[in-house]
Amino acid sequence: MNKTLFVDDMPEVYAKLRSPLDMDYASNFEDARFMLYCRRYNLLITDFHLGEKEPKGGLELIKIAKSIGIEAILISSQNHEEEALEAGADKFIFKKEFIEGTWKGLDLTSLINLKD
Repeated sequence: MNKTLFVDDMPEVYAKLRSPLDMDYASNFEDARFMLYCRRYNLLITDFHLGEKEPKGGLELIKIAKSIGIEAILISSQNHEEEALEAGADKFIFKKEFIEGTWKGLDLTSLINLKD
């Protein structure tokens, strides 16, 4: 079963998503880290900034995901592409494009590791 974890400290972003992917949601770094270690995911999609306590929490989640073999995408309203790729992200997408679905040229399912 292919499963995605979506992380953003703004629940309204998750509410706007129309994704064909089977997704769980976490609103903070601690919950997301716990979920990455305790559940089985194929893809992590995380915001760069996860609140005042974790201003660069998304980068840390990318590193965790990659260390346990999970594909990862970083989204942000600002350009953090270089940092995302240095942290090991497979892709960086501007949050506005992600929410509006203009990222649809990217086949997210192609990033998912299909091993069960």
